Amino acid sequence: MDASSLAAFSITTAVSCFTPGPAAVFVMSNAASYGRTYIFPCVAGIIVANLVYFLLAAAGLANLITHYPGVYQGIRIAGAAYLVYLGGRLFLASGGAGEGANALAMKLVGPRASRFQSSLKSFAIEISNPKAILYFGALLPQFMQPGESLYHQILVFAAITVMLDIMAYTFYGGVGYASSRMAGPRLMRGITRLAGLVLLAVGLKLLFKL
Repeated sequence: MDASSLAAFSITTAVSCFTPGPAAVFVMSNAASYGRTYIFPCVAGIIVANLVYFLLAAAGLANLITHYPGVYQGIRIAGAAYLVYLGGRLFLASGGAGEGANALAMKLVGPRASRFQSSLKSFAIEISNPKAILYFGALLPQFMQPGESLYHQILVFAAITVMLDIMAYTFYGGVGYASSRMAGPRLMRGITRLAGLVLLAVGLKLLFKL
């Protein structure tokens, strides 16, 4: 596993983790409504959901790489194009996108729940997000090295993903706890545009590399 692929995976995954969406705003809303002690249970639910997606996406790679190299290459191209598309959408998104996500999250928070119930809710929110499986299914083939141990690479990428999930969603929980209602959406809009630029750059680099 070369350092450049590892760095590119880490950067792209960090952008995905820090890009605000329903799960991120759910953590913010719980922290803002119920306090700091609700941050980690919500983050734990998201991590478990992402690991499920990660393992499902990774399980099919060995068969694709070995028996269907053409399909594997097609997925790589589609994945790079998807990153360009997602980056463009994020960069051009209006302020209403963050407000819409916030409204959705507030509906999902509902009345005060136990920490375990909040963890289950955050798991359900993330596991039901079709962008999650699409992202991991498109991302992993870009950085897997067919000549190296598939399972070692999966373990390394999964560890990176978990660490970035903890950092990103803990950050959003802190923002939800510490910020006013007006500051949260503005910060999210700025992060969204920055994330769009980074995804555009990574996606274009991957397309030209192919």
